[in-house]
Order: sequence, then C-alpha cells, then structure tokens
Amino acid sequence: NMELKKRHESLALVNGLADRLKRTLDVEMIAEEAVAALIQLSHPPLVALYLLDEEGRAMGLLAQHGFDEAILAAGLSIPVEGSLSGLAILHRQPFASEDISNDERLEPTMSSRLSQAGFASVISIPMVFEEKALGAINLVYRERRAVSPEFLDTLSTIGRTVALAIVNSRNVAELEHLAFHDSLTGLPNRGGLHRWFSESVLSGSVDRGKVGLALLNINRFREVNDALGHHVGDRLLCQIGPRIKSTLAERDPLVFRLAGDDFAVVVPDLDEAVEIEVLTGDLLTALAAPFEVSEMAVGIEASAGVSVAPDDAIDSSQLLRCADVAVNHAKRTSKPMVRYSPKVDQSTPQRLALASDLARAIRDDQLVLHFQPLVTLADGRPIGFEALVRWLHPKLGMLPPDRFIPLAEVGEL
Repeated sequence: NMELKKRHESLALVNGLADRLKRTLDVEMIAEEAVAALIQLSHPPLVALYLLDEEGRAMGLLAQHGFDEAILAAGLSIPVEGSLSGLAILHRQPFASEDISNDERLEPTMSSRLSQAGFASVISIPMVFEEKALGAINLVYRERRAVSPEFLDTLSTIGRTVALAIVNSRNVAELEHLAFHDSLTGLPNRGGLHRWFSESVLSGSVDRGKVGLALLNINRFREVNDALGHHVGDRLLCQIGPRIKSTLAERDPLVFRLAGDDFAVVVPDLDEAVEIEVLTGDLLTALAAPFEVSEMAVGIEASAGVSVAPDDAIDSSQLLRCADVAVNHAKRTSKPMVRYSPKVDQSTPQRLALASDLARAIRDDQLVLHFQPLVTLADGRPIGFEALVRWLHPKLGMLPPDRFIPLAEVGEL
C-alpha cells in the first residue's frame, strides 16, 4: 500500500507539472517549474537543469537550486563528453552515481567541487523528445542514494514532459519568427512593423516624441535581377538592411523589409518632423555607394517617402499608407524624397469611390459635352468650337474634367 501510495503521489506530481507547463511558452519558466517539481518529489539539496548548445558538445545551465558560488562557477557549463549527463543524453536514459568522489564518469572539476562540499551521489535525467536530446537534469544528494527502477521511471517521465514543453516553446517561437520576419533577409516584415507599433507606440512604452517612417523603394531593381540573376538580387537585398543600420547607428533605427524591394525604416523619439527627412537623405546617399555582390560592384538608387506620427497618422497602417503615397509621388516626379502632405495625396477614399463610379457613368451616359465657341476678335464670327467633357454625377453634380480624366487615364476607361 505504501509503494502504491508513493507511486500515486509521483504520478500526481508529474500530471500537475505537465498541466502547469501547458500554460507557458517561456523556456526559463519551464525550467523553473521542473526544478520545483523535482524538489517536491525527492528533496535533493542541489538541482541543475542544462540545455544542449547548437553544436551538441556542451550544456549550459538554465535553472538551478542550492548552488553556492563555487559550485555555480564550475557548473555554468559542462561538456557532453566525459560527464554523467553526457552518458544520460547519449543513451537516452537516466544514469546514477552512488559515489561522486570515485566515479570517473563525472566531469572532474564538478565532481571535485561537489565532493568537497560534502555531496555523495547524483542522478542525471536526460530530456528527450522523439529520440532527440535537448539536455539533462541533475539531482545531487548528500547521502549515497540507491535508486529504484520505479523512481528512475518517474524521473524519465519528468524528463520527457519537460522536453515536450521546451520543444513546443521553440516551435511556437519559430512560427512566430516566421510570421513576423522576412525569410530572405531576416528583417522584420510588415506584420512585424504593425506589431512593434502596437506594442511600443500605441501602448506608450516608447518616449513621447514623434515617430518617423521612411519607405524606401529601390529604383529599377528588376534590371538587376534581369541582368545579373535573382541570386545576385537576393544577395543585394540582404546587404541593404545592414547598411541602413550602420548609417543610422546613432539613432538605433528599426529596419523592416515589407516586400520585394520595399524597405521601411522607423526612427522613434524625434523632436522635430524634419529630422526624419535629414536622416532619410543620409540613407539615400549611403545606398548610392556601390554594393559588393558576387565580386561585382553593383550601384543602385532609391526613392523615399516620409511620414511622421502623430502629424500624418496615429496608427501604423495609415502611417505606412502616407509614406507609400509620398514615395509614389517621388517616383512620378523623379524626386529622390518626398515628405507626405495632403497636397500629394490623390489616393483618398473619395477618389477611389469616384473611380468606381466612373465606369458606371460611362455605361449610363452620364458624361456630357459642353461646346465652347471659338470666335475671331475682328468681327466676332464663330470659326469653330472646343468640345469639353463634363460628368453629371448624380450626387456630386457637374464635375469638371480634372476631377475624373486622370482616373480614366490610370485604368482602361
């Protein structure tokens, strides 16, 4: 009955741990929960949770309980080869040592420190998920401790439970990174810009200064791809972010790749809106210097549109739209940079609605001609007429040609 009771308590502890780990994706919190559960299970004076590094040669300490300064200094990192933890990872099963001072399987420095501190035995639990080892958890006791198969089985279950939680955390972190970052350059993407703006600006976590946004578009970038190949174009794009950051290093800018050859640069905490114009001018100069790509010097030019929050907009979507309007105006007018203003903004909702109405107006014969006579000054005799189109809009009344002819020219109307 006592054995069954202990077994039941162990299973309840494991289930409770698994339930708590489902509620967090923070790896450090997962490690702390695991350490707390193991202390509750067998009351070891020392507990250490290690994660494997990327190369799989060493393990770094993530969470611990009971370490003094000497043990902590020796146990911040332990090698996989030549350690009991390494054996547990290699064989995917717990390993125990009932005599630390005479066990050659232990890492020498750590073994010596533990022995000097009066510790006698250690159990190393691998954290394994689908045959992939993530690290190990070590339990250290002052007494020589015989370990039952049932207890080792419980420890193995805890190791697998913690490993599953860590894998889930890493998977979610990877998915989140993919969702908010550009796969080619590694820069945050459009979603990353909106998230940063929401978390930093709208929440008030950044200073209350103005926020400048510069939208950069590489001119004739398609020619680079066509002439040199897409692989060269991709390498060029990967160099743009670092050059922007180095150029504005003192202002610590945020750089985003929105799509294709469009980059956004955000500079928070501006005193005056004109600062972002000056900084954008510096960027355009820096980007004009040749890039070394595949042993070639590739020169590019860029056009920029600038907008400022809260002057032009108070949210990231509208701020980005304003910068987009400005950069399009820069391209149309062959200017290197344009600051957004309502005067250059022809992409209003009213204009979009008018463009939609124009097709219906043509079908319904709402367009009319007004004929203006041409006469001679000598005798006032009519010599011809100038035909001027008007749009008799059902809601807006008579519209002159400058209100709708440009809409017809940009489409197929």
